[in-house]
Amino acid sequence: MCGTSGIAFAERVLTAGEIEGKDVLEVGSLDFNGSIRPHVESLKPARYVGVDMMPGQRVDIVMDAAALVERFGPASFDVVLTTEMMEHVRDWPTVISNLKRVLRPGGLLLVTTRSIGFQYHGYPYDFWRYEPEDMRVIFTDLDIEVLERDPDSPGVFLLARQREHLAEVTPVVALYSIILGRRVAEVSDFQIRNFRVRHWLAPRMKTTRRMATKARKRLRSDVVVPLWAALPTGARVGIKRVLRRS
Repeated sequence: MCGTSGIAFAERVLTAGEIEGKDVLEVGSLDFNGSIRPHVESLKPARYVGVDMMPGQRVDIVMDAAALVERFGPASFDVVLTTEMMEHVRDWPTVISNLKRVLRPGGLLLVTTRSIGFQYHGYPYDFWRYEPEDMRVIFTDLDIEVLERDPDSPGVFLLARQREHLAEVTPVVALYSIILGRRVAEVSDFQIRNFRVRHWLAPRMKTTRRMATKARKRLRSDVVVPLWAALPTGARVGIKRVLRRS
């Protein structure tokens, strides 16, 4: 999946010279709200493989992104693409390691993902927010050619090139957790469950409060006010005196 600004980024940085006759892998290829695949396929790659954890449009293989090297082997693609996927990956270091290792020397890696300020969007989960400084650390073992913010909404775009000999660096980064609202190294099962319960309850509690307020107003206008008006003046005066004393 990919928004319009991410598609525009891919169209700008992925040229025919980089794609034609090459083997391309897209990780998280399900077309939920847009895809860069039509553009990339128009540049005539030798092979285009789209993988995702769920079946659907533009998905060729259903699999876990943490098993890319196991499935395809190391250095098996010239271009690796992943758009709007990394924020949904709980074990992001393992997946990023697979993205790097499945890429051939001199190959290109394109990543788009969300930054702090972007709303929660669980499909079915949403874990992390990445800033440019995070990407510099995470991809320090590649040559970063383009690193910029999404011009339309909180997000970051990256284009990096694999070196001739990958000396993989395990990134030590505490990412911003959309679940906890702070930077952490990881999130626990309990924290995930707790957040999902609160996220599910919040709009329903708001609706319940709104319905209760509406019911109180209707009770006052339809019952309390008419009954009060129907009471004799002396009775109303007596009630007010009792209420003031209490």
